[in-house]
Amino acid sequence: MKNCFLIKSWLIISLALLYTATVSVDEVYAGLKLDSTVKERRPLLPDSLTLKNSPPPEILTPRRFATTPDDELIGEKKIEHLVKANENLMELARVYGLGFNEIALANHGVDPWEPKPGTKLTVSSVRILPGLDEQADIIINIPEMRLYHRWQTGWIDTYAIGVGREGFATPTGDTSLVSKRALPSWYVPKSIRLEKPELPAVVLPGPENPLGSHALYLAMRGYLLHGTNQPFGIGRRVSHGCIRLYPEDVKTFFANAKIGSKVRLVHEPVKAGWRSDKLFIEVYPIFAEEVGANREAKLSALATSVVGKALERRPDLVVQVDWSEVDRFVNKPDGVPHQIGWVVSE
Repeated sequence: MKNCFLIKSWLIISLALLYTATVSVDEVYAGLKLDSTVKERRPLLPDSLTLKNSPPPEILTPRRFATTPDDELIGEKKIEHLVKANENLMELARVYGLGFNEIALANHGVDPWEPKPGTKLTVSSVRILPGLDEQADIIINIPEMRLYHRWQTGWIDTYAIGVGREGFATPTGDTSLVSKRALPSWYVPKSIRLEKPELPAVVLPGPENPLGSHALYLAMRGYLLHGTNQPFGIGRRVSHGCIRLYPEDVKTFFANAKIGSKVRLVHEPVKAGWRSDKLFIEVYPIFAEEVGANREAKLSALATSVVGKALERRPDLVVQVDWSEVDRFVNKPDGVPHQIGWVVSE
């Protein structure tokens, strides 16, 4: 049975608050993962919710969005954040309810750990909905590292997540939510105990429990949606396949998610969707182990297919698509919706 697990070095570093790393945004593009060889340049406080100069996160980024049947995007807000002294992208991601991947991709070329004060960061809460071909109560888009919860008619909650690392990829498929538990104990899988025999058979609730404060169990045996005691893993590939949420997000998700909810785990690095008569595209990198050096070619073919399906959803419209713009975002994914098409006649 698979479960989520952080390697011992990360646990020790987190407890000591000495987690140090260097990584370029290019490395994030290459595989959307940071492993134990990565070193940051200065300490991070993984449990800090806000930065000294920033307002509370609930003011900055709503997690809940109204939807309408003919709008395939959610959110309206695209803002700029002016970097202040001692801020970094990992902490800002949490303040804005983003995963580290999202803020790094949207701000290519910015040093994630020591961005220059005065740098303008793009922060967007506008997103194309995934899983448009078949709806579910909960849709998890693995390459986007984001969960969408349609918990009430007309409303969707969305949360940044962490997913399985290379070799332990989070699977795709249809499943359901079978149970949920506050203050869960972690029953360490035998495979992990063989790898790390110093671990106990059971980790009780508390600050050292990697499941955090709440866990939701899938019918897909061995896979959970849960909180975390390592918030810096959100928007990164760090787990043994489980899906983790920020501590503040898992509480809301836990309260609203119903047992029996249909769950779909999808792999959609390219999304295309309509807002009124405008067509948008949103692109994320494909995981490195899936395509090797052919990332752009696979993304390009996928983008052509995804845009084609979007056009099929509006057969009554005559649409002009700017394929040069499609190519631009395929070659440089940034995880932000961009208009690529518009109606020329009806």
